[in-house]
Amino acid sequence: MSRVPAPSARGECLQVRADRVSALLANLDGLQDRRERPGVRDRFRVEERRVIIEGDATYTTDAEFKPKINKALDLLKSKAATAYGIVTTNIVKIKAAQKSGMIVQTKIYEIGKLTFDASLTWLASTIAHDSLHAKQYADKQPYVGAEAEAKCNQHQLEVLRTIVAPQSECAYLLAIIKKGDHSDLDGDGKYTQKDYELRKW
Repeated sequence: MSRVPAPSARGECLQVRADRVSALLANLDGLQDRRERPGVRDRFRVEERRVIIEGDATYTTDAEFKPKINKALDLLKSKAATAYGIVTTNIVKIKAAQKSGMIVQTKIYEIGKLTFDASLTWLASTIAHDSLHAKQYADKQPYVGAEAEAKCNQHQLEVLRTIVAPQSECAYLLAIIKKGDHSDLDGDGKYTQKDYELRKW
């Protein structure tokens, strides 16, 4: 006659199996909870902001404008992450225009043809430069004038060095920094709308 397990032993066996099933279900519930309720790391992960890139047939077409701007942004992202973070936080759109300049109130950076046709490193550095103007405005700091321009030029120089731009570009910007009045195109000692209108870049 085969031996039949005692009732107590059989009950213990069934209990072990039930405990295992309960543990498995709890684990599955936990996975479901994690999927529906992101963990701490997920909740604090900052989504990368997307910058709108917009050409203009009058100045630079989409087909020409978008690829080069994307390359400039990729260059900042890969080699100058801090500067790239300032760009994506403070610029919502980069668009082709008659002249280059930052509309800080709307976070739109306009790029003139002369600036666009410069080297990729110089183009990337100008995006970084003007994003700092937008940050200055957002932080309620002076965003125009000699002091603001000096800070943006220094930031641009650091970016040029970080992305390993040609030495000639760094030297050119250093000369601008030393002179300190490149934005004062009418020579009146002030940076005004007239100076902007006189721009060729």
